[in-house]
Amino acid sequence: MPISDKQREFWNTKDPSEQFDVIVFEHSRFAEPIRLVLNQYTSMIFNGEEYIPAAGKLEKPNQEADLIPTATLQFPRIHIGDIFKQYTQIISAFGWNESITMRLMEFTELDMNTPTKSWTLYVAPDGIRLSKTTVQIKATDYNPMSLNISTIYTIEEYKGLARV
Repeated sequence: MPISDKQREFWNTKDPSEQFDVIVFEHSRFAEPIRLVLNQYTSMIFNGEEYIPAAGKLEKPNQEADLIPTATLQFPRIHIGDIFKQYTQIISAFGWNESITMRLMEFTELDMNTPTKSWTLYVAPDGIRLSKTTVQIKATDYNPMSLNISTIYTIEEYKGLARV
């Protein structure tokens, strides 16, 4: 079977080093961030931090095609799901004024201290789906909590308010 020009170009330009998908979930109510490295068997250290292994399926954000870049992460509940559920239960109803920040990074085995690609995405309360077998997380580039913040008018800034 002959090799096409597109296949030849792919194999000539593809980086032969192993790539790692690393995810960090952060929130002000979490005692410490949840750090995951996808589809690895042992914990690994990236940029001086230890990441726990998790089998999962990741759909990375497509910045060219989507109006709002969205990443979808799905992994078995048996590995990380119960930990993730405990962390989300820590956030009270009033704690959802700020969304969970999901940092998605790609590392290579050549440089495990500097990510080759990085995204900062936000997980809304409705972006987390827990079932008996899986956990599905949907994160977007758009922070859903930014709409809930109203402008605070002060007398120093708006002098006309003093007469009201």
